Amino acid sequence: QTLRLIHDFFLSSNVLDKAPKCSWHVDAHGLWPESYETPSQTSQATGHDQDGVNAWVALSDMPLEHEGSMALSRASHRVPWRYDAYESIARGNGRDNGGETWDETVRRMALGKSMVHDAQKGTRIRLCSMDVTAPDLNQQLEDEIVILDLKAGDVVFCTRNLFHRTLDVLEAGRQHVLQGGGPPALNRYTIRYTPGTAILPTGYCYLEWSLVMHPEMAGWTLDEAVEGIDKNQQQQRPYWFPQVWPASPSRQRLQDLLPHVQQAKMKSEEVQKKLFAEVAERKRKSKE
Repeated sequence: QTLRLIHDFFLSSNVLDKAPKCSWHVDAHGLWPESYETPSQTSQATGHDQDGVNAWVALSDMPLEHEGSMALSRASHRVPWRYDAYESIARGNGRDNGGETWDETVRRMALGKSMVHDAQKGTRIRLCSMDVTAPDLNQQLEDEIVILDLKAGDVVFCTRNLFHRTLDVLEAGRQHVLQGGGPPALNRYTIRYTPGTAILPTGYCYLEWSLVMHPEMAGWTLDEAVEGIDKNQQQQRPYWFPQVWPASPSRQRLQDLLPHVQQAKMKSEEVQKKLFAEVAERKRKSKE
């Protein structure tokens, strides 16, 4: 059994931005590229929905009295109605990313099915809109809220399926950050770990760089994705999901991954531009 890094990313929240924050959610494929459809071997053995540990690293002070940090909903990964909650944000509908092809993704986005429109809170992605799509479930999560009191350097470990949301910064907190003289931002970094038996999603997933570069890996385990030979390039496949236990990769192997990441970033941006252009064109034609 191995433990691998499946994803990581940096988050920066502008304290001057007063737009509504993302409501209660668990992360979708763009930020946690693990299949919803097929549980890993470990999941089957333990009876848990999915495996995974989320490590949130505070890079800024986010004291309780200022809010602006992350809130967790206590034990929400075990509540019996969690699947209804997943469904309400279009995250756990039993098919990976809807099991969609490119054309199906374009059609769904053109029809606005990924978005929720609310008169008071404006238009948001469905993943962030449980307060609109399932207000009763949203309130049950709110009833078990735990607001984190964080200092820079603190690390919060939680299960992959724990519902969480970002809090608005209170005015006192906003002024505190602005008086500090630095950028008006609250920063954090997240590292996501799963067993190597975790399975990559099979639906179209344009935000996951490894699958943009190597779509043939859809449905593979993380172990399979890093151990095989790339038949297209006739060389060892890039080390997309570094092993962190029982042994860590060499610094050289991680450095070797860098040019592949840079290439994948550019290709992903190109793919997204193409996708959004086709969505815009389909919307235009629907109005004719």
